[in-house]
Amino acid sequence: MGAHLEYKYAEDVNTSYRNGVIENIERFYGFGIYAKKYWNISNRFLINGRGGVDYGFSTLSEDYTDGTLFRVGFRPGLTYFFSPHFALKGAFGFIGYTSIELEDNEDFQEFYSKSKTFDAQFGMSEISLGISYCF
Repeated sequence: MGAHLEYKYAEDVNTSYRNGVIENIERFYGFGIYAKKYWNISNRFLINGRGGVDYGFSTLSEDYTDGTLFRVGFRPGLTYFFSPHFALKGAFGFIGYTSIELEDNEDFQEFYSKSKTFDAQFGMSEISLGISYCF
């Protein structure tokens, strides 16, 4: 069992002759809980599965849009112990349900969008690598 916190700050500047300079700042805050299960392949090599639930919200400055994200799903992964206490961990893909809602928080354009998907994603954005110290 575990929990995680997320924070993302992104700044995007676009220049065009028609619209001039458009600066957009996104701030994303998220949190989630998860549980992992490990299966031994050998003494040092394990396969794992991580099931979890994530929730997050974001604000975009240029168009004053608020967004919420809800995600529940499964991530497969691999773990390799290269010493008794240190392990190289990798996760690849996401299989699950994602719900995203976007809403104009200033009633400027009366904008609302809702997306619900159930899918399997194995692209480069769903790959993570890390090193862990295990007690």
